[in-house]
Amino acid sequence: MTGDTYKEQLTKTKEIETEEHNYYGILAFGEIEKINPITKRLSLFK
Repeated sequence: MTGDTYKEQLTKTKEIETEEHNYYGILAFGEIEKINPITKRLSLFK
């Protein structure tokens, strides 16, 4: 996050050109019962 609230984050994100964004990714591999407790608050792409 770049601000104190999600609204500040959205505003700052809109002000920056797409090419200037830094994108990060994380891979979690394993048994679903072990992964879910770690990732339950994250938006995941399945």
